[in-house]
Amino acid sequence: MPNTDRIEKDAIKAGNAKIHRDKFKELAHITHQWDAVIEYGLKLEDALKPEFWSLISNRLIQHDEVRARAEDGSWIAYLIVVECGRGFAKMQVDRVVTLDEIDPMATQANLESGFEIIWRGVHHKFAVRRKRDKTIMKEGFQTKAAAQQWLNENLRTLAA
Repeated sequence: MPNTDRIEKDAIKAGNAKIHRDKFKELAHITHQWDAVIEYGLKLEDALKPEFWSLISNRLIQHDEVRARAEDGSWIAYLIVVECGRGFAKMQVDRVVTLDEIDPMATQANLESGFEIIWRGVHHKFAVRRKRDKTIMKEGFQTKAAAQQWLNENLRTLAA
């Protein structure tokens, strides 16, 4: 029986390297893809702490892919499990997509106008609230930017 290791090394040196069938598999049979909702108020940095994953680390294996998304829909981070064990999982960030950015000047204008945009949870989503009496003026905006746009368009009417 020929020495396959030597044959492979010779093929690499000759520039004829090829991947073998046993090293080429359907991804679904080897690794998992997970979706993790990161609670409102937590940041990506919190999700990168190994202990953050302690309650589910037994379900992960090295090289699993995790789509971590902010509960309020403001960002999605694609993570790869680098190392995991009992009570921990170390993640590497593949990429981060920011989905809901608003102008910082608009936030300052909200403070001066007496209104604020708040997150009311997955059912009510973002809402515009009058700070004076905490009355919800309108809710159900899928993004903070949409709530800001509505506030900008209706500010004169609301202030009256």
